Amino acid sequence: LFLKQKKIFAANNLNSILEVGCSDGYLLYNLKKYGFKVRGCDPDMEAAAIGKKFGIKIDQAFFNSEIYNKEKFDIIISRHFLEHLKDPEKIIIDKYSILKENGYLIVEVPNTEYYLKNGLVESFSLQHLHGFSKNSLSQILKRNKFSIIKTTKTPENLILFCKKNKLADSNIISKNLNFKFTNHFLETKKKIKKNISIYLKNGKKVCFW
Repeated sequence: LFLKQKKIFAANNLNSILEVGCSDGYLLYNLKKYGFKVRGCDPDMEAAAIGKKFGIKIDQAFFNSEIYNKEKFDIIISRHFLEHLKDPEKIIIDKYSILKENGYLIVEVPNTEYYLKNGLVESFSLQHLHGFSKNSLSQILKRNKFSIIKTTKTPENLILFCKKNKLADSNIISKNLNFKFTNHFLETKKKIKKNISIYLKNGKKVCFW
């Protein structure tokens, strides 16, 4: 997918690439051969050391936009990274801040719909805090000022090719729905807690099903 968009990058003079969660820099090493200026970010000491041996600049750290406060990139790549994060939306916002005005973001995550439809459990591991569908990931990206240029699904993976946009998508309503859901959930929680306390004060037992 990335190399198929090479003409777009060349036409817009897009050259600098940051890969977040780059591991040993294997992808960056190959992209460097095509003339791209590459840089990586990964907290794994051993993986970063391997990449550096091949001339790849890797910041051995957990990603934070403040690391790059004096630098902006044409392209940011994020492969199998967002699903591990407690707050993936914050990371998307951080990535937006260090992209140039005409910058692109390429995101790859497990295709949760595939695993659900086929009854497979491989993707539902302890280190995966989130699961994304094409719709849910698109909504998050659009809400945070990214336009979806192209979406590719393999059986196991979901890849979104996005462009930085100055405006959020006004058609995205999930944030409002989430707000309503959260409020309703908290009200219900209060009622349940109140009812349980009444039963316990009266010496009764409570059974949950």
